Amino acid sequence: MRLIFLVVGIILSATLLASESDNLKEYFNHKKVGHSADFGVFKHDTDYVISVHGFDRDLDVCLEIVSMLNQEQPDTYSCKPLNHEKP
Repeated sequence: MRLIFLVVGIILSATLLASESDNLKEYFNHKKVGHSADFGVFKHDTDYVISVHGFDRDLDVCLEIVSMLNQEQPDTYSCKPLNHEKP
């Protein structure tokens, strides 16, 4: 149940940051939210689905979401960095 609220929260925050996925990608390309690099969940490596940001370990959260999504459709979803960690 917590994971469902987490996913819904991420989707809502992504919607508030930009109305189009291109604007959101541009936003994250120039800004980092939280302590680690921000990641996006992509479908078939090209279709942007959601962003994962603001966690201590964004990649771990992204991989957990992708694992859950891929249970129904194996090898469909993946994580990609939206920006890179800055020193």
